[in-house]
Amino acid sequence: MKSTFCFIFVLIALAYFTLFLCVGKSVAQDSVAEAYADQGKRCLERGQVWEATRLFEKAIEEQQKIENRDENDELYIARLHNDVGECYRRLFSDAAQRAKIDDPVLKNSNPEIWLVRAEKSLQASLVIKEARSHDRTDFLYIARGLENLAKVYSELNRNTEAEALYRKALFIRESKEGKESCSSASDYLYLGDVLCDMTQFKDSESNYVTALRIYKRCNKPDDAVLGVCHQHLAVLYYRWRRLSGAGKHYDEAVRIFTKNLPGTRKNLESLRSDLKDFPIESYSQSFEEWREFIEKNTANRVTQIGLLRNLLSACRRLGHDGDVWAGDISKQLRDLGATP
Repeated sequence: MKSTFCFIFVLIALAYFTLFLCVGKSVAQDSVAEAYADQGKRCLERGQVWEATRLFEKAIEEQQKIENRDENDELYIARLHNDVGECYRRLFSDAAQRAKIDDPVLKNSNPEIWLVRAEKSLQASLVIKEARSHDRTDFLYIARGLENLAKVYSELNRNTEAEALYRKALFIRESKEGKESCSSASDYLYLGDVLCDMTQFKDSESNYVTALRIYKRCNKPDDAVLGVCHQHLAVLYYRWRRLSGAGKHYDEAVRIFTKNLPGTRKNLESLRSDLKDFPIESYSQSFEEWREFIEKNTANRVTQIGLLRNLLSACRRLGHDGDVWAGDISKQLRDLGATP
């Protein structure tokens, strides 16, 4: 009887010891993965994208060594794949970050290799998320994954695929959070970009207008993001050759970005770069309309004031070059009893 009791005790002890070894190993591997991932985040905060990329990859390797991974372990791996994908996307878009790569072959490779790698990582993340999604939060993880992958396809000019993913992400967000939820605004904005690139101008306009409406509802007045929406609309109307609409949104973007300086200095530079030919084109069109009005010798005060205001706005877009003309036009408007 005593020997039987001892035998059972030994078996129980061995079982606990084996469990301790397995759990201990799992915890150790999990801790190592988290250590690499945490350091990767620090590197990103310091602007060290290449170092962050390698640390996130090491975190994935360690996390995948865990045996009998549960759902949380798998979702953590999905998040790490997403982090790696986003790092790759940043390496594609930032030449200064690529210059810091210590591998000479990768450093001098075609930048699009990083988009291909980003696509692979983000797809791996999505596969895990879709297989493990059972509740509201997980579905929103999928939406974020779809959005990140859509950005890669957009940069690769695979716009049809990007459109499909943005629409799916938008459907998920609005199904879970309600029609035109605050978090859906960026999807409408990016979808507008993709459609604009495909010259689907009418659909692009609709999405931009919706994004602007949501951002206005969800942000403070004159928030910088509203300037971004007006900038996208200005670019759309310029490409659509609707210069009047382009002017309206160009001026509003300039006003909002100027109000939010110095934080929006790069936004102003981007706006003027995207539409570098617009100021002179808008001036030429406004001047031609004014010239035709004068030649017709039409005594219509309302039309005259409207044309002068259009011409004044166009002169102001020219900066210092248009200051003298703007002064003359302002005087004409005051002579007509109108506010410049």
